[in-house]
Amino acid sequence: MNGGLTTIVRNRYADYIRVNIRRSALKRNSSLAKKACLPSWFSYTRAMRSFCIAVLIMALFGAAESKSSFGDDITGMYGFLRDGENIQLNVQNGVLDGWVHTYGMQESDRNIEMDRFFQRASLQGNQIYFVTKPLHGAWVEFNGRIERGDVQTRAKEGYYRLVGKLTEYITDAEHNQSARQRDVVFKSQPEDVAAELLKR
Repeated sequence: MNGGLTTIVRNRYADYIRVNIRRSALKRNSSLAKKACLPSWFSYTRAMRSFCIAVLIMALFGAAESKSSFGDDITGMYGFLRDGENIQLNVQNGVLDGWVHTYGMQESDRNIEMDRFFQRASLQGNQIYFVTKPLHGAWVEFNGRIERGDVQTRAKEGYYRLVGKLTEYITDAEHNQSARQRDVVFKSQPEDVAAELLKR
């Protein structure tokens, strides 16, 4: 009888030992699994942090690039195709506006002076674009860049230059449209000359 009781106690004690060994093994494996995951998680967060920083830097760089290198300084008057014609650029906080003062482009208004105000205009870095509103069946479009000229002072012609392509559009009485494109260089006008022309 005592031998049977001893055997039962021994068996229950062995079961207890096995259960606790399994629990310890499970806890140890769980702890190892968590530790194994930590480097991967940390690597992931570091990668995401680096990615976000890179995106922010690119956005800031892009914003800086979108602004003209010359800023508002390019505001002023530039020559155009004929004597008495000119371009007026106005830049405020990177936003471009202005007009082109020309003679008429049709046979009927060839000697009439008019201001062709910009319909659309953009200034991205040194790239400049504008197209005027249609007036008397004609309008002009410029696509090019702004650059520094060779002279050292704004008191002389050519302190800044507009270099690019000019397209002249004309619509006749029958609504037929024609376009003429040419390479052009328009130089900034001396400040005193520009001021005198604006008074007219």
